[in-house]
Amino acid sequence: MSVGTAFYPRQRELNRNEVWGEWAGYFAAQVYADFHDIEYSAIREAAAVIDTSPLYKYVVSGADAGRLLDRVVTRDISKLQVDQVFYTPWCDEDGKVLDDGTVTRLANDEMVPAERDRTGRGHRRRHRGSGSARAAGEAQQGRARGRDR
Repeated sequence: MSVGTAFYPRQRELNRNEVWGEWAGYFAAQVYADFHDIEYSAIREAAAVIDTSPLYKYVVSGADAGRLLDRVVTRDISKLQVDQVFYTPWCDEDGKVLDDGTVTRLANDEMVPAERDRTGRGHRRRHRGSGSARAAGEAQQGRARGRDR
C-alpha cells in the first residue's frame, strides 16, 4: 500500500484530478494540469519542484568508501567536503554513463550517493563495510573516464 511523502499534503491540494501512481511505495502525482503542455511549459519557462523522495539512497562507509565512489562517478570525490553535495554521472567499467545522481559526504565520513533507478521505481539499500564487499568489488573493476580535476 502506498503512502505519501512529506510533500503529499500539498501535492494532494494541487492534484485536483486525483491522478496518482505508485513509485517505490509512495504516492506520486502523475499529472496536475488538464493538458501536459501546461506542465511542460511551466518546467521549461518558470520553475518546478519535483518530489524525489522515492529515489535510491545508498550509504557507503568504511576505509575504501571514497575509493569505491571514485571508481563509479566522474567527479573527484577527494574534493567533496563534509556536508557538501556533488551532482555527477554514474558510469560502468567502460566509462559509459548508466545514470546520474548526487553524492553527499556526511560528518562521520560516510558517503551518501542517491541516484534514480532506470525503471522509475526507487528503493533504499544500505551497503556497509570496506571495498572488499561484493558490490564494492564489482564496481571497482574499472575506472570511469572523464574525471574532472
